[in-house]
Amino acid sequence: DWSVSSLSGDSVTMTLEPNDYTKGMWDKDFSCSYTVTVADGSLDTEFKVKNNGAEAFSQQAALHSYFDVSSLENLSIEGGFK
Repeated sequence: DWSVSSLSGDSVTMTLEPNDYTKGMWDKDFSCSYTVTVADGSLDTEFKVKNNGAEAFSQQAALHSYFDVSSLENLSIEGGFK
């Protein structure tokens, strides 16, 4: 289960650590954090995965956000996509 690890006036950070449920799907020692920040005119997200074990692993994440956009003229997608 995700737990709230940090909460401020404009952002929340949630963390996920291995548990019986995750180990049933993927038995790796990891930690994830997901931060959502609502700023003036933007919604910023950051997703981090850390390998806490000795064994290397590959991972992928897909975050599907769906927003009701009234006009493409007002839409901007920015960020350091890595």
